Amino acid sequence: MVSRSTLQRELVNKQLRNLLAQARVAAGLTQLALAETLGRPQSFVSKYEHGERRLDIGELIEVAMALGLDPTSVVADLVVGNTAEGTGP
Repeated sequence: MVSRSTLQRELVNKQLRNLLAQARVAAGLTQLALAETLGRPQSFVSKYEHGERRLDIGELIEVAMALGLDPTSVVADLVVGNTAEGTGP
């Protein structure tokens, strides 16, 4: 059986992936263009957007800033959104 906390983490990770992918598209960037800005291979962006890998906090900050997002706002939005939905802390 999958625990509630595991399901919550999976939901937050999915929301983060969607937020970052939408921000990339809204910025008019391809995965390749973003990857080049980050100095990473295109597969790096593809893998985190599709949930094949997770971003550590340093990577999240780097990606958010490359997309013109405030990293603290990204995290705050995830916390507020999940608290409002009753899935947060």
